[in-house]
Amino acid sequence: MKTAVAIILLIILAGAALSYIVKAKKKGVKCIGCPHADTCNGCDSQAAILQKTFKIEGMHCEHCKARVEEIIGEIGGLSGTVDLEKGVALVTYEKPVEDALIKNKIEEAGFAVVEIW
Repeated sequence: MKTAVAIILLIILAGAALSYIVKAKKKGVKCIGCPHADTCNGCDSQAAILQKTFKIEGMHCEHCKARVEEIIGEIGGLSGTVDLEKGVALVTYEKPVEDALIKNKIEEAGFAVVEIW
């Protein structure tokens, strides 16, 4: 009797899991369990979103802030938020991008990236 109950429970759980996966796939979710599944375009093994901070010199005003955020946003898979008071940009990666590419793009606009962490 206990075995029959355990088997029924396993079947119910497996059915619920399968139903969840089917519904997610119908919605277009490509990464089940991905922390950004609603907007994900298909992750590899690195499902987590990475964030890095870029210390930038030469930003003095709202225009500078907007320009650096625009530069970061133009690189596919990235978004950025600048804190003028601290002189940093918090960069969020949705896919791997080399730090050197980001640094070069920012420096081409006349700013200096002095540290990345």
